[in-house]
Amino acid sequence: MASGLYWRMAVAGVLALGLWTGPASAQTDGQRAPVSLKNKDGSLSVSGNLVGFEEDYYLVEIENIGILRIDSRAVECTGAGCPILTPEYGIFGNGPVAEKLIPALLQAYGENIGAEFRNETTGEPRTRLITLTDQEGVIRAQVTLTITNDEEAFAAMAGRDADIVIPSDRIGASEAEVLTGAGLSDLRETEHELVIGQDATVMILHPQNSIRNLSALEVGRIYSGEVKNWSELGGPDLPIRVNSLPQGAASRQQFVSAFLSSNALTERGDTFAWSSDSDMIKAVAGDPGGVGYVGRSALSDNGVARLAIRESCGLITYPTAFNIKNGGYFLSRQIHAYKRPGRIHPEAQAFLDWALSDEAQAVIKATGFIDRGLERMRLEDMGMTLIHTAAVEPDFNGNQYAGMMRDLRNADRVSFSFRFLTGSTTLDIDSIRNLEVLAGMLEAGDFGGLEVLLVGFTDSIGDRVRNTQLAAARARVVRENLLATLTPETAERARLLPLSYGELLPLSCNTDEIGREHNRRVEVWLRRPER
Repeated sequence: MASGLYWRMAVAGVLALGLWTGPASAQTDGQRAPVSLKNKDGSLSVSGNLVGFEEDYYLVEIENIGILRIDSRAVECTGAGCPILTPEYGIFGNGPVAEKLIPALLQAYGENIGAEFRNETTGEPRTRLITLTDQEGVIRAQVTLTITNDEEAFAAMAGRDADIVIPSDRIGASEAEVLTGAGLSDLRETEHELVIGQDATVMILHPQNSIRNLSALEVGRIYSGEVKNWSELGGPDLPIRVNSLPQGAASRQQFVSAFLSSNALTERGDTFAWSSDSDMIKAVAGDPGGVGYVGRSALSDNGVARLAIRESCGLITYPTAFNIKNGGYFLSRQIHAYKRPGRIHPEAQAFLDWALSDEAQAVIKATGFIDRGLERMRLEDMGMTLIHTAAVEPDFNGNQYAGMMRDLRNADRVSFSFRFLTGSTTLDIDSIRNLEVLAGMLEAGDFGGLEVLLVGFTDSIGDRVRNTQLAAARARVVRENLLATLTPETAERARLLPLSYGELLPLSCNTDEIGREHNRRVEVWLRRPER
């Protein structure tokens, strides 16, 4: 259905219908040669003489119609006149995502399309050349993968060298200015911004260390040199040996912002900066007094303990896959992929489309990163969060808490949420995609017989009753958007119930804007109806 729609957009919405007056493309040498163009599922096709190929568009002369300008991404070309499309495009990225994940995804994508994968070094140490060759020996894609920092990556996109950028974190204002200064658009909250998975920064200790959680300030004081022995924090009488990562590493940027800059601290001078996550893990695993931090994707059962983070209000967050997916872990981060505005190589677009598929998500999970797949958690498994809500929140209401426990006691919490643009009831771009995923599951009957609870929560700023009403309004917005997306048959049988518990169950402390933003969300819970 989607390919047929895309075809109709490419043909019925062709940018030129009738006589094309531009020059013929050099790739066809001005010769008119017979071709057939079919959409991807073969349900629609046109035949005619190819008179040119320009900016990823076929110019095809159709008898009794004239010349159509058809997007090459929507169709497959067969016939003697089909041009040989240039297979090169560029991906620029930062850190383990670019070094480990992108090659793994390209290899799996090659297998998906029946192409041989080859990953070669080049004369430039930061650049790899990845080639996908089909069974006929034709190169489908030749990808220049460049490992670099975010600034250089977006500069490459501004200079048209990068079709895709995979940065260490979401694009910031300075990178957006580089693009707009080059005549490109701001990519934030647009269709050019994709979230393909997630990662997180995780603090690690030697497994014999009795410390299991630290506050952000305590971590900052360790790395600034103010705390030098574990006994000062209730641990063993051992000197603390601190380990870090070099400038530009994604985990280092997040670590410095969360633990040092936020507490007006600077890193001590004798901190050893390892060149990779794996080297740091080995160092900490072999040192009872060691402490470090790495990307979660580097961790498995490799001899280190993972440290939970205790926030200022007492919430303790653990780096579990569920917590990272729903934004409940203090140091989680999304893996963003940005495509250059305008025309990009058809194979680059096809690769990005595939990267959101279930098959690609399995690769993301296998390489240690966090996929976008659905996970569930029971209410009783949220122990410390429930205790914190009842014992610490200043505007706690016992009746509301009891109602929540009653309503959700037989329900499962799902690992994605809906969030809104600041001060509005407009879903952000990632929530729109979550809406599409949830709608697809409902259409497929994945939740047959279950009630889908859309549960609104807010931060604790302002009046509790008003916050509860605001969260309810946002839950209703999600329901209305879902119903508008579903087919009438599915919408009629779907059990979509908006609920609100306002300030209860915070994911983060409400002491800063980042924490408050985490807490403003609509969650999805699944419940079997009582008979």
